[in-house]
Formats: sequence, C-alpha cells, structure tokens
Amino acid sequence: MSREDSTSAVPAVKPEPPPGLPLVWHQSGVWCKKNRSNLHYFGRGFRDEAIAESSRQATDLHAGRRPRDLDSGSLTVSAGLHKFVAVQ
Repeated sequence: MSREDSTSAVPAVKPEPPPGLPLVWHQSGVWCKKNRSNLHYFGRGFRDEAIAESSRQATDLHAGRRPRDLDSGSLTVSAGLHKFVAVQ
C-alpha cells in the first residue's frame, strides 16, 4: 500500500525558466539575461532601452559570438576590403 505524502508539494528539481524570459534586474544595478550559461548585461538605463540593446545583440549571442559594436565606427574585414578595392 502506497502512502501519499502531502508535504512534498515542492518539486525536488528546480524547473527551467521558459525560453524568451525577459530581462531581469541584477543586484549590481544593470539589466541582464542568461544565455548559454553566461550572464549578459545590457546597461543601467530603462528596461525598454535594455530590451532594444538585447534584441540588437540577439543573433550574435545565440550563435555564441561576442556581440559586434557597430556604433563605434570600428573597421570590419569586409568594410576594409571594400575600401581597399575602391582605392585600387
């Protein structure tokens, strides 16, 4: 005869959060999201700004790459090649 234990309502294993979970506020004061077992931080501003930054970096983060900084004016390989060919 099996006996049901009413005190075991809490599961033994913590359930995984659903995919696409929104950003959370980290205790250091920045918005963050966990991806591939790493925390990625998206700034101290408003949540909407952090979500916009998160969506801008999403393809690189899901592919396992470091996000590219397109706003800094850094030269990429393809941009450098195009400049070189234009000069020739």
